[in-house]
Amino acid sequence: VIDGHECKYTMQYKLKFPTNGGFMFDVLVTLDGRQTKHRVVVGKEYYEKHNVPPEAVVEAAMSLLLSLKVSRQTDKLLTSSQYPINYF
Repeated sequence: VIDGHECKYTMQYKLKFPTNGGFMFDVLVTLDGRQTKHRVVVGKEYYEKHNVPPEAVVEAAMSLLLSLKVSRQTDKLLTSSQYPINYF
C-alpha cells in the first residue's frame, strides 16, 4: 500500500547464494513499469526464528521499502534514517 492505494509489483529472483550466516539474493523489482535490481542479504535469525523461507523475508522487506517510498535507486547502503535495519 502506497499513499493508501494498493500497488502491485513483481519480484524476480536472479540469484540465491548461501552465505555463512544465511543467504544473499539478487532480485529484480518491477513497479509502475520501472525495473530495478537489488542485492539483499538475509541472516538466518530473520527466517529461522519464524520458520519461514528466506524469500519471505526478502518479499516482506521489499513490500515495506516500497510502502515507505524508499528510493529504489540508492546505489549504496541505506542509512538508518532511511531504513532502520541492515539492507544491502
